[in-house]
Amino acid sequence: MHMRDVAGYLRQADQIAIILGAGASITAGIPKADTLIKQVNEEYGHCLSGLTDEERKDYGKVMRTLGDVSEALDELEACRKDETLPSKFI
Repeated sequence: MHMRDVAGYLRQADQIAIILGAGASITAGIPKADTLIKQVNEEYGHCLSGLTDEERKDYGKVMRTLGDVSEALDELEACRKDETLPSKFI
């Protein structure tokens, strides 16, 4: 099959699904999970103080922890506007 055939099928289709392999994100410049975790630990390690050294290698735990930090920062920013602090920060 030639690319012009593929292009023709795509033009005629009502819907299409594109299935990509794991390498597509690397090609797009998105770092692998282990590289990302290393960068996060280097730049935001202070936000991960509640995790053990082993947990700091776990993508899910690191991202959940950063999500919690991000939510807390958003709450603090919102509170700054009305100068009240949520009870969980007192």
